[in-house]
Amino acid sequence: MKSNIILVLVLSTVANAVDLKHHEQWWQNNIDTQIKTLEKWLGDINAQSRVSMRKHIQEKGYKTILDIPAGLCTEYFGYKKNNIAIEYLGIDITPKLVDRGKELGVPIQQGSIEAIPLPDNRVDVAYARHIVEHLDYYEKAVDELIRVAHKEVIVIFFIKPSHKADNIRSSKRNGDVLYHNIYNKKTIEQFVCFHPKVRNIEWEDINIDEIVLHIYLKQEQAVDFDISMGKDVYTSGYAQCMRNYARYGVCSDVKNSRVLFDQFKILYEKNNFARLSPTREERIPKIIHQIWLGSPLPEEYKAWQKTWKVLHPDWEYILWTDANVGDLKLYNKMFFDNAENYGEKSNILRYELLYQFGGVYVDMDFECIRSLDYLHHTYDFYTGIAPLDCSVLCLNNAIIGSVPGHPILEYCIETVTRDKAQQNRLRKEGGACNAATGPIHFTRAFAAMAPFCNDRVIAFPASILYPIGLKQKFLSHNQIKQVIAKKPESFAIHYWAGRNKTRTH
Repeated sequence: MKSNIILVLVLSTVANAVDLKHHEQWWQNNIDTQIKTLEKWLGDINAQSRVSMRKHIQEKGYKTILDIPAGLCTEYFGYKKNNIAIEYLGIDITPKLVDRGKELGVPIQQGSIEAIPLPDNRVDVAYARHIVEHLDYYEKAVDELIRVAHKEVIVIFFIKPSHKADNIRSSKRNGDVLYHNIYNKKTIEQFVCFHPKVRNIEWEDINIDEIVLHIYLKQEQAVDFDISMGKDVYTSGYAQCMRNYARYGVCSDVKNSRVLFDQFKILYEKNNFARLSPTREERIPKIIHQIWLGSPLPEEYKAWQKTWKVLHPDWEYILWTDANVGDLKLYNKMFFDNAENYGEKSNILRYELLYQFGGVYVDMDFECIRSLDYLHHTYDFYTGIAPLDCSVLCLNNAIIGSVPGHPILEYCIETVTRDKAQQNRLRKEGGACNAATGPIHFTRAFAAMAPFCNDRVIAFPASILYPIGLKQKFLSHNQIKQVIAKKPESFAIHYWAGRNKTRTH
């Protein structure tokens, strides 16, 4: 295809982005007079492009399809007549066409391509035939198609007028929706490829009149929660963690500890990568916060520090030290100044940094192995559950991503002094810092506030952010590589240096 121009001059049943209700009403009023023309132009189930796309979808093994616009039900009957087993979902803007489809037994509902009434990743493939190019502004429609599709978006365009000019007149001034637009292929490519969910695209010439845009999507794997946690491997560790959960005051008893663990699992299964699509714009600011207070940063940490910069070249990186922390306005300034050790200071500080600026906080003993871009376009708040070989099952606070002003962080900040009293009781058990400001305190805050937050909050099971367990921290470099090779879902490696060093943050 040599030309970069897609010329559109067709009859459209899509609502205009500027005046959705007006165009919906126009089609509702005029569909009776236009239905014969529509069926003549668009009702052939054996049209070359339809046959080609059915073959493509079969070859890919897709199980669910969204068809839009679906008012004529042509695609549905094409699959049915050819005995192709696929779950079909149809969307159309025109109530009369939707009612007509339902009378024919077609699974169709009313909706606009600019606000598709389906959840994220609902279908394997979203199929838009001669509709996207008819919008004055196609961007919102394309993003909606990407949002609801899990594997591919198929968009069919006309590449030149298929109908005589005297049959189609542009008369938008009179409220008619018979009009055309001209788009540049390169402009469309640039817009589509910028989306964080898009893996790659392909153009396919079907015939002299039509061209197809295949948008192939990234498929982040939603690893099984129990497998990720190693529940079958660390059976004794799981039982011990449940007891310590209660002993350290996260829950009142072991039974409720198991309930809380199950709540983390339910939340993950609701909000994992298979359930949520990333948005075009970042949700969490692309800022990396790390903290090092006290003595100079040891050389061994600098190599880990560098990995975050290398894999996030366009992100802002801030290392917070004694030199720049003094400029911050902290809610718990007195508590910070009087903290007993650097670990406690770091815990207090990380919550306030994220609450003020947003971004991701990462302990210094973390190596980055994959970019966090996908997470920052998908979630408003994320953290990870510590591996089961730790003494206490909790949400580790060594890596936290958040939008500014998140309620979980607000709760952390406001209750940290209250939990100082809890620290005194646990001092004998060696968990003082954790209980007052660290993972135990953080877990309480998450458990208290997460149920009241929006759907883009998650606590990842261990292998995603903590693929190396506490008891594996003494493995050799090659042994760690072997462990990580079996966990492709992992984004970073925590080396647990804080368990045997004074200053780790």
